[in-house]
Amino acid sequence: MNIDLLMLLRETIFLLLAIPMIVFSFKCLIELRRRKIAASRIFLKEEEVSRAFRNLFLASISAFPASITLFLWSIFRLELLRLITAILFIIFIAFILISSYELRKVLTR
Repeated sequence: MNIDLLMLLRETIFLLLAIPMIVFSFKCLIELRRRKIAASRIFLKEEEVSRAFRNLFLASISAFPASITLFLWSIFRLELLRLITAILFIIFIAFILISSYELRKVLTR
């Protein structure tokens, strides 16, 4: 059995980032059900909400080159492209985690 260490490391990092992201997102959804409170907090915390959406934008920016390098790796099978893809996808997940954390901070204060 050949274990791919890069894949094991990448998937472990994905799992470690995904669990808190799910928790933060779930808490945000619960807070957003109270519409009047959520709307007033979003209105009053404009800078923090802007920061959360900026992190979502940065996540989408990192996803674009990640998908390109993944496509190039499927053609050329270079390990460097695979490593770059893994790093870019980890950055993508990290920005989404930060964004959900920022939004949770806005909604729970």
